[in-house]
Amino acid sequence: MYSITDEEFKHKYQTVFQSIFSLNAEFNDFWFQNSLSHRLLIYPQMFSLNNSQFSALAKAASLHGETEFVLSISELFESKKTKHWLISLDDFHAYHSVKLNKMLENVIFSISGNWGIRFTQDMFAIVAGSEPFLSNLVQQWPEDFRNNIPNFLTDLKEDSSVNRVWLKAFLEHVCGKTQAQQFLLEFEFI
Repeated sequence: MYSITDEEFKHKYQTVFQSIFSLNAEFNDFWFQNSLSHRLLIYPQMFSLNNSQFSALAKAASLHGETEFVLSISELFESKKTKHWLISLDDFHAYHSVKLNKMLENVIFSISGNWGIRFTQDMFAIVAGSEPFLSNLVQQWPEDFRNNIPNFLTDLKEDSSVNRVWLKAFLEHVCGKTQAQQFLLEFEFI
């Protein structure tokens, strides 16, 4: 594991970061670039991968010739503490040793720009990448992805305190307009 300074990040990795993630100005939130059009919701999910999830990611990424990734705290704040690390895909212990304070949103991403995962404070993560990468990831992943969106929407519907202004745009971003519309109708959000 290698700690990346802010200056190094800007010089070596910011272009890759920006090829994967974009700032959605309407929601002041990081979303994925349109070029990574294949996306999956991981729900429920804390702020980091567990050992079996990390192993699945490592296997899927290695099939595409990747050996390392960048972990970056994505919440916008000023701090002198390290916010970026370069981590080997075969070193779960190094990944796990980064203390994310259990409250900081973060992203991990391919240094070649092929995939990214965004972890949120709302107990979900989104993974985006090429269709072959996501197919490989789904095959390796320890949990089934098929019920993640329905489970997410069921839990969201039960919590009336949550502002849902973002939901339609979010679902369209994750699964496309047609499927988002079907989910919104099925779960009676519209």
